[in-house]
Amino acid sequence: MRLPSLTKHAAVPICLLLALAPWILPEFWTLNILARAFALGIVALSLTFLVSFCGMVSLCQMTIAGAAGYTLALFSLNAAGLGVALTWPVAATCALIASTAFGAAVGWVSYRSSEVYLLMLTLAIAVCALFFVQQNMEIFNGFDGISGVVLPGFLSDPSTRPHRIYWLIYGSSAAVFAAVIYLGYTPLGMTLKAMRDNPRRLYALGYNVRTYRIIAFTIAGAIAGLGGILTTWYNAQISPGTIDVSANVAILVMCVLGGQKQPLGAFLGALLYILLDVFSPELFSRERFNLLLGTSFLLVLYFSPNGLMGFCSRWTRR
Repeated sequence: MRLPSLTKHAAVPICLLLALAPWILPEFWTLNILARAFALGIVALSLTFLVSFCGMVSLCQMTIAGAAGYTLALFSLNAAGLGVALTWPVAATCALIASTAFGAAVGWVSYRSSEVYLLMLTLAIAVCALFFVQQNMEIFNGFDGISGVVLPGFLSDPSTRPHRIYWLIYGSSAAVFAAVIYLGYTPLGMTLKAMRDNPRRLYALGYNVRTYRIIAFTIAGAIAGLGGILTTWYNAQISPGTIDVSANVAILVMCVLGGQKQPLGAFLGALLYILLDVFSPELFSRERFNLLLGTSFLLVLYFSPNGLMGFCSRWTRR
């Protein structure tokens, strides 16, 4: 898993600048642009991991993130929907376990599928989960979702919350990004890449391909779950709109825009998506957002099939 040479040399200055962003940039940019981009970038990273390591495309990564978000909301509320109110570390742990288990279940159900069949199967899972949440009023509160999610104590102070929520999301995204890069050099990462390149040869060597596919979806579920937890804390609520089909498609768009073969591309694609989402009403109108997004998508892929990371690679080679 190689990064462009210029990115390697500029990694430390860029990380320092991003860490100091709350003191350099206005609160609008740090809280509404960068924090959202990093939180969604983690979910997009789970899909990038599946694509780059395993050659598998899933359309239910935001649904897996939503499983973590709903679990966190149910267990962290005073008088929670399940009648249990836990401290935020325990609630976050339960949410991460729920998303990891959900990812493993998706991998177990879809281990025989590939390419377009895997895409449609994961889309069907996302649609089933959406209707299940929408029609369950007693636990998930239907279309209204769950509001008033209790935040951790260090995020409860309104005066320091913008800075601390940004540092929490940024630190988490940096940690999970480094973990994915490191995983690429481990024996497990090498095995997953071998499964991507030639699963029949890997099976002939005595490896259980089904087990490694489930492991890949399990890891992706844990990554997506972390993004779901941070997104739920950021919004202090979760609703079916968080996990609907358009949200899952948006994660795929972020992955392709940034570059589906590089982990860094997940965050670049998420940043471009958030910029278009925030500034499209000022440029055109809110109804034209999909048109602007589709046009940007076509332009990026026309000039660089590898997304924004392709632009970066060509520029650094020059």
